[in-house]
Amino acid sequence: MLPDTRTARSLWSVRLFSSVVVVAGGLILARSGLPEFRSLPWFWLAACAIAEAAWLRLPDGRTTLSMGSIANFAAALALPQQQAVLCASLASLIVELAIMRKPVHRAVFNCAGTAITMSATVLVLQVFFRPGGASPVSLWSIVPLLAAAVTYYACNRGLVMTILSLDLWTSPRSIWLQDFGVRRDLLPTGAAFSLGVLLAHEVQSHGPAALVLLLFPGAFVLEAHRRRSAMSASVPGSPYDADTRSKRAA
Repeated sequence: MLPDTRTARSLWSVRLFSSVVVVAGGLILARSGLPEFRSLPWFWLAACAIAEAAWLRLPDGRTTLSMGSIANFAAALALPQQQAVLCASLASLIVELAIMRKPVHRAVFNCAGTAITMSATVLVLQVFFRPGGASPVSLWSIVPLLAAAVTYYACNRGLVMTILSLDLWTSPRSIWLQDFGVRRDLLPTGAAFSLGVLLAHEVQSHGPAALVLLLFPGAFVLEAHRRRSAMSASVPGSPYDADTRSKRAA
């Protein structure tokens, strides 16, 4: 396939997939309704925003990883579906525009993707728990929590890998092996889900102080990794080196 033909097909594929995701996410947010916004739990919106703001750029130079999954998963456990979707989606949009300074189209896509991911996760939880009433500390809830975590991860990473594979015109498997993987992404994200369960339980038991105890230490650790990645960017051959990223994307 000629390069220009591949580029054209890739561009149209990205636009089509992005449009589908944005429309689907928009419908989910519209279904949540503005009346829910008036009774929105502002603490959870702040928690999701703080976690989302603790971000780290992956070696591909295009994708970012944040602690948002911790607070988002906790919100899915603690809140009804409409409120959980609104908190996580609005936090994603606000942080990506105001702090991460991402282009509007990427922020809107990620906001819609968050709405899809959160909606699917809460639906799985509602199969086993009453809405907004998950009991994350009981032994019998391990399997439902695992099912919800798998749903969140599959939706979130599936959307990211699909858009990247269409953009780079490569297979999702290649994207997974190159930029995610088990040790680099799956295991740390599993740990994040565990912290999300703990956060939901502690907030319900002890109030907002749990946010400081659980999220801030993790944010400091992630900030240290981000600084280390920035230092590694100047090392030739490093995964974070601009020349290395351009060769991998070529």
